[in-house]
Amino acid sequence: MLRAQSWLAGYNYRKKITIDKSRFKGNTNLVDFPFLISITDPSLVNLQHCDPKINDPRGLDISFCLGSQPTVPIAFQLDSYDPATGRLTCWVRLEQLFTGTNAGNNVLYLYYGSNITADPFEPRSASVWTRDYDRLWHMNADLAGKNLRSANGQIGKDATGSSSIQQANFLAGKIGTGVRFNGFSDAFFSPVDTNTTICITAWIKPKLTGKVQVILGNDSLGGYQLSLDAAGYLVFEIINGSRKITSSSVSPLEPGVWHHIAASFSKTQRKLFVNGAQVIGSAGPLSLIAGGQVRIGCSKTQDKWFEGEIDEVRIQNVLRSNDWINAEYLNQNEPELVYAISSEEKNPAQSPIAYEFTAAGGNQLWAEAANWKYGKVPPALSNVTVKANKVLRTSTDAQINKLVLESGAMLCPEAELTIHCQTDVAPGAVISLALESQIRFKRDVINNGSIKGPGTLMLTGLENLQTFTGNGSIAIANLMVNLPDKAHVVLLQTEVQVGKYLKIIRGTLNVNGRLTLLADAQHAAAVWPISDLTNTALIGMANVQQYIAGSFNAPSTARGWKLLSVPVYHTNQNNDYRYQIKDIQESVFITGPSGSVNGFDPSSNNSSTIYTHNQALPGTLSQKYVGIANTAVQIPVGRGIYVFSRGSRSMPDAYAKQIQGPVFINPEAYILHYKGFLFSGEMMINLESRNTDNPGDGFNLLGNPYAAPIVWSRLSKVNTGPFVWTFDPKNNAYQVSDDPNFLIPAGTGFFVRLNKGNTNGSLTFTEQAKYIEASSVKDAAKIQSILKQEPTGLKRLSVQISKAELSDDYTVRYSASGNNQVTDADALKIGPGYLSISSITTDQQRLAIEDRAEIVNADTINLSIQVWAEGPCKLVFTGIADLNAKVTLVDHLLNISREITDGNHIYNFDLNAGEVKGGEIKRFSIFLRRQINAPENDLESETWSIYPNPFTDHIYISSKHTTIKRPKLLIRNIMGETVLSTSTAPLIAGQAIEIKPGQLSDGVYILSVLDLDKGKITITRKLIKTTP
Repeated sequence: MLRAQSWLAGYNYRKKITIDKSRFKGNTNLVDFPFLISITDPSLVNLQHCDPKINDPRGLDISFCLGSQPTVPIAFQLDSYDPATGRLTCWVRLEQLFTGTNAGNNVLYLYYGSNITADPFEPRSASVWTRDYDRLWHMNADLAGKNLRSANGQIGKDATGSSSIQQANFLAGKIGTGVRFNGFSDAFFSPVDTNTTICITAWIKPKLTGKVQVILGNDSLGGYQLSLDAAGYLVFEIINGSRKITSSSVSPLEPGVWHHIAASFSKTQRKLFVNGAQVIGSAGPLSLIAGGQVRIGCSKTQDKWFEGEIDEVRIQNVLRSNDWINAEYLNQNEPELVYAISSEEKNPAQSPIAYEFTAAGGNQLWAEAANWKYGKVPPALSNVTVKANKVLRTSTDAQINKLVLESGAMLCPEAELTIHCQTDVAPGAVISLALESQIRFKRDVINNGSIKGPGTLMLTGLENLQTFTGNGSIAIANLMVNLPDKAHVVLLQTEVQVGKYLKIIRGTLNVNGRLTLLADAQHAAAVWPISDLTNTALIGMANVQQYIAGSFNAPSTARGWKLLSVPVYHTNQNNDYRYQIKDIQESVFITGPSGSVNGFDPSSNNSSTIYTHNQALPGTLSQKYVGIANTAVQIPVGRGIYVFSRGSRSMPDAYAKQIQGPVFINPEAYILHYKGFLFSGEMMINLESRNTDNPGDGFNLLGNPYAAPIVWSRLSKVNTGPFVWTFDPKNNAYQVSDDPNFLIPAGTGFFVRLNKGNTNGSLTFTEQAKYIEASSVKDAAKIQSILKQEPTGLKRLSVQISKAELSDDYTVRYSASGNNQVTDADALKIGPGYLSISSITTDQQRLAIEDRAEIVNADTINLSIQVWAEGPCKLVFTGIADLNAKVTLVDHLLNISREITDGNHIYNFDLNAGEVKGGEIKRFSIFLRRQINAPENDLESETWSIYPNPFTDHIYISSKHTTIKRPKLLIRNIMGETVLSTSTAPLIAGQAIEIKPGQLSDGVYILSVLDLDKGKITITRKLIKTTP
């Protein structure tokens, strides 16, 4: 008697299969019969199921037992499994197939849902086939994608496909997979079959008639052959030397229909079967000589190719009874008619089903079979458990269903790992992402451990709601979201820290106050540009950090002014986005009028430390700053603020050191913490100008609205110049750039200026303006130039002054469209700072970037510098090689001139105390003289004579070959200033003219002869004036 609920250990589910023995003929039971079980059942589906009852996506976690012995497994072999439909096809060895009215019943249990798997070609599976089977093929692509493995596991019994056999030949057959033959080159070949007693069975589906088609044979001097003749009749041939015995079916086989065929031969009988019925037979003494190589689909001369499909080919070395052949046909033709399947039974003692990583192999490798319980590497889409305190590394891409990390376990993806179902990370467990790795979660994540590392975490589920929960920590470089559309939502219910970027490709991310974009001295996490705003949403409050540098070396002090912008918003009414200063006040002290009455921190004089900027006010740029009235003020997103930072208010004794007591002048670096909503999309900011020709007109203080750096040239601008002004806290001065690729980091304020003559304009922020790269965005507190791209024909000379750790730049640009007057193409120098350099125009304006016309002859730039202390400084020149001019630096204090070249582009000098005390220093000028390169073999310059040289009061000029009808003489001093400009009588070749330059001081001068008719300088020479 069976114990109640007797169950095969290790399996969670089973179904009872009862075979209807009345379907099978005969008075004798069939011994060791391979019985076909073919089931399609939703319970057996694996694909895209997060709790499949079949754990192994190949269907290997199944087993069979007899109903009379439900705890003892019997031999079976998996033929095929479709995880998407739950279709399972197996061969089960029945010690007895009860038939007819014989006593006994065939009751089986199909068990499934287990960590135990059965390889179809391991010995216990191959034992379904007794020694009576010489070779057999399920016609599955088992070897190299094109060959056939013998299902009984016998060595040397496999079949090799011809060169034309490809994966496309294998398609749905009669039982599982079959093979389609093209009728002219497709065939398989198996080693020699020497049996002289044979039974051959197969399923065939011919495509047509009209030609002889060989199905299978090994005929040579002996052997056999099964074929279809041109009329479609089944033909069985036995070869015995020169003698051939032929048998044929009584009717042709219909094309396009599956037929079960069988042929047997021994010394005493010969039989042929079609669809389980004998169609011909004979008895008597017969003989068969052993044949040769077995061929499927062609003759021994490789012709008479079969066209159609073939499945389940078997060659046996015994005779089979008519009842056996008939039972095979009935079982295989419509298997569902010969047995009944009960409803599912569930094991009361359920076991977790997963491949368990135990590291028993002594290493951390996924691909090491010994590291897995039961000694098998999990296939794709399996449940995986990493056991407690074990470390698992995945070096190649992998896909799994459920993932469980037990306490102390560690998973280290080094490639792409996709988890299709729920992930559970236990306390103390860790997922550590390598630099180039990516882990993709398609379902909920419960993290009570740690997920960290420089790799990427992607949430890419197909459910309407995907959650990220748990009490663990998450600190990763990159977070990505890619869902089907905006209606699909990822909800963060646990803290997530991102170090580099957040990228939302599609879908809705509800950060729910749980997301933090980190910042430090080297990195500032950013939100990637959103390209599909229609199908994307970023909702919920986020935390954004901004790094504020500190601990500056003298003369700099970290206690000072900064241009900022809050990278989140707090209110939005009808697309009027505004931010508050409450987040700034939580990080630093904010003072202002009436102190705490208006929400400010108390101080002795209640001076304002946060200003907005009002272009409508008169005065200079600095005179247009307006202190905020109270801390409840709401500032439009896209506008910047001017903030005085005393340092972090969380430092020890911060109030006493920063406000009450002696000023703490050099606070350390700290982090500003913002909490609000992340702005995405497009925003246009209106600009204005008083347009009164005042130096402060047209300047508008804006702020980066995104939690991401933006590229200056990607902002859409109307009526503005090419310049952006920011503030350098270390130099305590504004800096200006015309580099189209300058970056404006998140949290940064900046000035733009309307062009003269305009009272309004606009600047538009767009997602496309964001800048993100795979490497870090260094020093989030500063604008950086990442790539110089000069317009065609533009030549740039830059001069940098530096002292200690500080530097400042002046740039002059020469172009054909340049203008030597001050226009919108010039950038004003605003404020000196500790160290500054600029040019001085004729009307005494100071320019940081200057636009000038191309050098015709010479040009002079007078420099203004300011330095906070005496001592060594240096000037560094760049861009000299592109100017096509000789560059000379004149140091008026030392009365020396120094030619500046690429190889000699640094000028070191010292400032004395008197110069520094005087403020602005005007000791340097730059003289540029155009270099004229004569064409090759042009000796014209050698035909001119200018004498005497040196001269005292007059000179003579002549040319051997050149005549100039309208000459003009220009004489300039070494500063490039014109001291003589006069038209002369025509210059006739071979004749000299006299020139009296007038009262010139002794020194060096440049003489140029200009041909007014041709509009070009013909000759330039150096002159030396001396006293008689």
